[in-house]
Amino acid sequence: MGLGSCGGRRLCGPWKARLSDGRVIRIKDARAIIPGPEPEKASAAPMGVSPHGGHLAYSRRGDGALVVRSIVDGYVRQVPGFIMPPGKVELTVSPLGRFVGVRERSAGKPLRLVNTATGAVSTLPPRWNIISFTPDATRMLAYTDEYGDKVALYDTATSTVVRRMGDATALAGDGDTLATRVHQEPEGPDWITFTSLGKGTEVRPRIPVPTHNVYLTWNRSGTLTIRLPILKGPWRNYSAYTRFVFDPQTGTSRKADHIVIPRGLRAHRVAGSR
Repeated sequence: MGLGSCGGRRLCGPWKARLSDGRVIRIKDARAIIPGPEPEKASAAPMGVSPHGGHLAYSRRGDGALVVRSIVDGYVRQVPGFIMPPGKVELTVSPLGRFVGVRERSAGKPLRLVNTATGAVSTLPPRWNIISFTPDATRMLAYTDEYGDKVALYDTATSTVVRRMGDATALAGDGDTLATRVHQEPEGPDWITFTSLGKGTEVRPRIPVPTHNVYLTWNRSGTLTIRLPILKGPWRNYSAYTRFVFDPQTGTSRKADHIVIPRGLRAHRVAGSR
């Protein structure tokens, strides 16, 4: 996902979805830009992408309704009764678009988890932020520094915290296996660890990774997607992403694809990244 530029650094709509098969889909009904005091200072309107790229969530142009779009068949559904806030907002989309996290960037605003089928909203503390969902979206990992804990395991059906823990990145569909990126300062190795939530012990050998800035997503099939961003330029902008798929059962991994960010693309969103 990304916006174009109208010469220089000005953002131009509409949002465009660039698919792995080379197709480009224009999302004409999505709000593209939040005006600034000057044209060059406009910012990108909210756009969320599900972990595997199949669903989008955004503010509909004209009425501000929160909508979810399926990239596969183009079906668009409006979330009942939910109007997007007017300012800068971050959207986090669960697998299949079942839930959307709405986080306003203004200080003190709560995180809202929206059930896109019913419109029901769960309100979480302001300083919380979504890390990831399980493949079936029944559980969610959220980062928080409240109560002396870093991560809360949240049950999306009951809107309750079922467990608090230290670092955690992605919970598998079995509800027990945690994949966590571990960065050891200042020059230690970077790893992905596999831990049993119930046992509290590592259940597979660690995987070394070249950078701590990785994104992890479990698939329904039980494999783990590892996306590595490639930084380039004096501002360390993301210029590309490489995706690997790791099978914990066999201990093997394979390179799945490599995504290059086109020149001139602004405010890009890549599936499987935050």
